[in-house]
Amino acid sequence: MSLWQSFLGRRGPGSGGNAQAAGAQNPPAPQGAPGVYLFHPAQHPPQHLTDAAQWLGPMARDQVVFLVDSGVDDTTSLLDQFTPILAAAVHHRVGRVALVMADGADSGLAGRITEAWPVEVLACRGVPVVGPGGTLFTHQGWLRFAAGRAPDVVGRRFPAPVWQAAFSRLTADTAEGHRIDHIPAGIILRPDRYAAPPVPALAHTVPMEATSAVLLVGGPGAAGTSAEAIASVLAALPDRIRRATRLVPWSGDLLPVAKEVAHLLDTEVEVAGGLPLLLDAADGEAPESRTLLVSADGDPTWNAYVESVVYGPLDGPGGRLKRWRPPLAGLSPGPQDGTYRLSDDWQVAVTRAGLWVGPTGQDTSAWERPVEAEVLAIDVGLPGVATDDSLLPVLDGMLSRLETSGRERTMLQIHAECTSDQLTQLRRITVRHGIGLARRGWLPGVGANEYLPGHAPAVVQPSPQQQPTAAVASAPAALMSSTAPSLAPAEPPAEPPPVHEAENPETTRVLALPQLGITERPGAAASAGALPGWLTSGTPVRVAEPSEPTAETAEA
Repeated sequence: MSLWQSFLGRRGPGSGGNAQAAGAQNPPAPQGAPGVYLFHPAQHPPQHLTDAAQWLGPMARDQVVFLVDSGVDDTTSLLDQFTPILAAAVHHRVGRVALVMADGADSGLAGRITEAWPVEVLACRGVPVVGPGGTLFTHQGWLRFAAGRAPDVVGRRFPAPVWQAAFSRLTADTAEGHRIDHIPAGIILRPDRYAAPPVPALAHTVPMEATSAVLLVGGPGAAGTSAEAIASVLAALPDRIRRATRLVPWSGDLLPVAKEVAHLLDTEVEVAGGLPLLLDAADGEAPESRTLLVSADGDPTWNAYVESVVYGPLDGPGGRLKRWRPPLAGLSPGPQDGTYRLSDDWQVAVTRAGLWVGPTGQDTSAWERPVEAEVLAIDVGLPGVATDDSLLPVLDGMLSRLETSGRERTMLQIHAECTSDQLTQLRRITVRHGIGLARRGWLPGVGANEYLPGHAPAVVQPSPQQQPTAAVASAPAALMSSTAPSLAPAEPPAEPPPVHEAENPETTRVLALPQLGITERPGAAASAGALPGWLTSGTPVRVAEPSEPTAETAEA
């Protein structure tokens, strides 16, 4: 599987000028879905464009959609090809057109269409990003054109989510010392001491939701986002929108900062366990929602089981589970949220760090253990309690059914007391399944036993050298926004009203990118200093498709 995304960029250096769309003699047939017409300079469109045409299908139910590739800039030729399609649309009383094209609002096409046909045209400034269900985003805003009046400002997102107006009112000085940039799913908050950093491409792949928003904290090389800044942003939102906003870490563990935010505002906050992304299924089925952790190198690592927790001022050290997914299909839920029965005697519990396997019915706070993006931890047993032989076949069966994508990063840690024969059997089991095995105490900087059942979790206060106020990480340059020359309009129209932006204009220039493939590279060298040298880190791994669909939210 790969990360789902679609960017429609501006024409890059070296693109042919005055390129005409393929099929210039005859109008193209709808691509991907009825009512979506794709215009591109090549004989065969690239896969990301045909995928975008398919995703725009829901938008075409009540309007005609023109999807124009970044290499097509001959507006006269385009208008000639639009003409028979528009004539048919008007004949069938379709009065709306969506022009999904980089700088379409400044190309002159929208105004020329409305002058010639009784239709309204939706077009954007900047680079459009196509999302699931036909959602659209651009940093510089969408405009609606109609004959005889100035263009109306629609906003950065279309259709507009319920929270768009509230987020649009956030100004550059809402959070002192921090900058606010918009992404399809909400905003990204970073310290402003970094000189106009581009919004990372990976942040644009977080899907937009109509009723809930994302406050993405940190970014590549942007460390030190403060709880005070996060609280300032949340406090500026209406209550209904604030309660529907999730805190999402770019990388690392955001829960300690979220706890401070909850106390500053004296209210509950929801914090995600990683980046909520869509994974494009290899079999052509609909993209699946997963929460992925991101390494210090900016690589997606493993799929979190705990997708989000809620923390309030009166909650314990770890808050409460809100969203999670079962580790295996077909398991019966246990007595506590996030627990599932493996047998009559043993259960598995989802944790923020991975999983815990222990006696059935045991109260567990193991999911409070801090998350490590580079390591999927499977904690086994209780400190000071002897291991029963019945655990071995249960553990063997569970490991055989786990997703294969995270095995390279999986570490099984034994906390229970084991005989030498049991330890030998455990080594054989883990080697057979391709995962690591360690006794208690292997995780650097964390007393792992403090997070196991019967042990009160300690609140770890990171030092400035270990972790800034919010845990963030750097990403590879390949995931950064690129810049390209703008597409000059043939006939500049009257200046439409601007969409006010807090971000630097350079952040809008995202070129068309291929899908961000997540593939195995077993030979890559380890790079995270916090991990043992023999444990490969910073390496993208293939995100495997689960055997059965898993629930986004499980109920006790």
